[in-house]
Amino acid sequence: MPIHSDRNLYPGVNAHLNNYLQQPGGGWESFHTRFINDLQAALDEHLPPNYYALSEKSLQITALPMTDEVRRTRPDIGIFHNPIESSSSPRPSQAAIPFATLPLVGVIDDEEEAVVAVVIYEVDAGELPGTPVTRIELLSPANKYPGSDYRYYLSRRKQTLRAGIHLVEVDFLNLQVSLLAEIPGYVEEEESPPYLIIISSPAQDAQTGKIELYGADIAEPLPRVVLPLKGEDTVLIDFGVVYETSFRHLHRLAQRVIDYSQKPLHFERYRPQDQEKISAMLDAIRKTHGETSGG
Repeated sequence: MPIHSDRNLYPGVNAHLNNYLQQPGGGWESFHTRFINDLQAALDEHLPPNYYALSEKSLQITALPMTDEVRRTRPDIGIFHNPIESSSSPRPSQAAIPFATLPLVGVIDDEEEAVVAVVIYEVDAGELPGTPVTRIELLSPANKYPGSDYRYYLSRRKQTLRAGIHLVEVDFLNLQVSLLAEIPGYVEEEESPPYLIIISSPAQDAQTGKIELYGADIAEPLPRVVLPLKGEDTVLIDFGVVYETSFRHLHRLAQRVIDYSQKPLHFERYRPQDQEKISAMLDAIRKTHGETSGG
């Protein structure tokens, strides 16, 4: 019997949902936007008074890993229908009627829509917009090797660091190779955790530039991480709380695509010890939720 729930039954990143989202047409773009918006909200709550966060155009571009020729526009919100039978829906009697109907031709904007990231600004003497000090990116499948935009993304991240801006990269793509050869990845390194938060701080001199790595195991929440701002200023963000918030916002999708009676997609690509952890979690979920498939 299928076991569905609109709650995250994993202690941290949900392998079922995470792997589903990464497949073509799986909805990674929607999760990406949701996570960035929830992260911005968390930053607004915890940043020091002289800082603020904005969702801005990402270092990433919106080419999707489909074909070289095809590019797809992405709505702010998409409402999807899983048709059971063909039927027409009458307009409710209380619904408004449009006062005009115009042709769509000429209104469509062909310009690529930007993937979003969060940029933290420091305001000096009340002068807006202030100075960008930290950029936070959620990595997308197309921006890690062998994604079509991999080299473009590496070029843009170098520009960010050379501009003296801290770069925080959140990497849930554990089944793709590491972003950089210097960073241990789940695919290449036996000891590397599956989920990473990478903080690259630009060098003020030849000795001070560094990369800090924070990780989370299959069976644990994402960590609480101190993010660098200007000088000695920092902000503490609980990425586990942000992830759970995003999961709740996507609960309708999660309830329909996650079946805890089955193993997650690409289960065979996890390390043997992680396969055991996932299997143990699923066994516990089945015992607890097996009789009430609604979760």
